[in-house]
Amino acid sequence: MASSERIFLLFEEDDKIHSPKRPKYPDKIEGRVEFKNVSFEYKRDEKVIDNVSFVVEPNESVAFVGATGTGKTTLINLLLRFYDPTEGEILIDGINIKEMDLKVLRNYFGLVLQDVFMFAGDIKYNIILNNEVEDNKMIEYSKYVNAHNFISKLKKKYGNIVSEGGSNLSTGQRQLIAFARALAKEPRILILD
Repeated sequence: MASSERIFLLFEEDDKIHSPKRPKYPDKIEGRVEFKNVSFEYKRDEKVIDNVSFVVEPNESVAFVGATGTGKTTLINLLLRFYDPTEGEILIDGINIKEMDLKVLRNYFGLVLQDVFMFAGDIKYNIILNNEVEDNKMIEYSKYVNAHNFISKLKKKYGNIVSEGGSNLSTGQRQLIAFARALAKEPRILILD
């Protein structure tokens, strides 16, 4: 199963992970991520991740590279708190993510998956979704990821209709729209899977 399909299946599951009754909030949102001795197993005694530690500083880019099934998507699932680590802790801006409100935590992130989903509607809707984004900012994000070049050549530009699933766009065009969508959320942390 593709990693993006696994992530979307998690959205459909009943939440087994809940926000704490008294969540903590960082004094300043920087986007520093720290994994401290993190281990995780989907099945008992079958560790997918074993004693992983690393720090990603704000504005730093890090790539996790490996074969299928080596835990890259699991790191994302843990970071977004779809699962809790079996051992260790994950901190964002110095706060254990178990102590953070789930909605606040997940709003830190912009996520671009390999398999991009497009909604029925126009290109503008597919970029901004439910975020309040002014047109000039939407165009700025589109230019930044090089989506504006192809969008501006379309008959209705940002008003051009996208079929559900984006079948009337190329894979590359869908990917560029997904990048612009992630930036329109103005995340502190951007994840590309």
